[in-house]
Amino acid sequence: MSMCIQTHIDWPAFLSRHDMLWQTKPISWDEGVFIGNGLLGAMIYSEEHRDQRHVLRFVLGRTDVTASREGGAKAFPVRVPIGEIALEMEGWIYQPCEIRLDLWNAEMRAVIPTTKGEVRLRALIHALYPVLAIELDSDEGEQRAEMRWYSYPEVDPILKNTDGINLNQYIPEITVERTEEEGTGIGVQSYGKGEGCTTAWKVHNYGRVKEGSGECENDVRYRRLCLLTVVNGISNEDREIARHELENVPQEDLTSWIAEHRRWWHDYYPASFISIPDTQLESFYWIQMYKLASATRKDLLPIDNQGPWMTSTPWPGLWFNMNVQMSYSPVYTANRLELGQSLISSLR
Repeated sequence: MSMCIQTHIDWPAFLSRHDMLWQTKPISWDEGVFIGNGLLGAMIYSEEHRDQRHVLRFVLGRTDVTASREGGAKAFPVRVPIGEIALEMEGWIYQPCEIRLDLWNAEMRAVIPTTKGEVRLRALIHALYPVLAIELDSDEGEQRAEMRWYSYPEVDPILKNTDGINLNQYIPEITVERTEEEGTGIGVQSYGKGEGCTTAWKVHNYGRVKEGSGECENDVRYRRLCLLTVVNGISNEDREIARHELENVPQEDLTSWIAEHRRWWHDYYPASFISIPDTQLESFYWIQMYKLASATRKDLLPIDNQGPWMTSTPWPGLWFNMNVQMSYSPVYTANRLELGQSLISSLR
């Protein structure tokens, strides 16, 4: 009996059945929506405390932002939490919501109802540039919804306590300097010894837009675009690098910029293909392929215990133990050898 192997795959349709879906908001780091490009990452989730139920958090991480310690076994540098950007809405987040992590296009899309209105979101971290883009579309009830950046020391204690306080985690004394340059916010977090990171963000307010036609023409939406980048370093040159990263985004029309992002991911997935009768197990496999490319790239740092999604932990760094072995085990059988180069380079 001859076997016919199908090589034409409808990739958008195939991967869409493995998209990650939330109908209730994620309320912790380990159940959040995760996006990343191997260097910069964001974990997206919320909180149930009454004072923070109007907030959707984009908790940021960058794998090369570290702080030095002194003495003996503690001499290696450790990862440092770098803060977050928060979507602060007028009303409390209401249930059910609709959140989809689109694997094929590597972006998050959401419809978030609140007690005052509705907010629609699209968010991605560009495959080739360390830039987070969040498109925000709200109705009349949420027209004052805003994106605000918080350095790590400025994050509300309620949110920090929710993430868990680990007394074994080394976090340096952090000083924060905020400035604004031509509409771009600049936040510099210094750890001493010339170490730290620089965050730049810009919010474009497109104002009031009418949707639909005829009877539906009065469906008014309020649209904004938030762009954010994080640079490892605190010098004036680092500030300029951060500012230029945002200036290089075609902010009036993201079509070509997003097409470049999608092209990278669309070239990545077809390096191998697997389909099995157990759809749940099949989904697990493809979500790991998405996670692998979100966590490292061939010319970047290896995958540590956090990847680009930093949180409270006693192990804020790289341990050459089972964690690393398991993280890199897929690169061989899944034909992702290029991503394994980040580990090889670090060993060299």
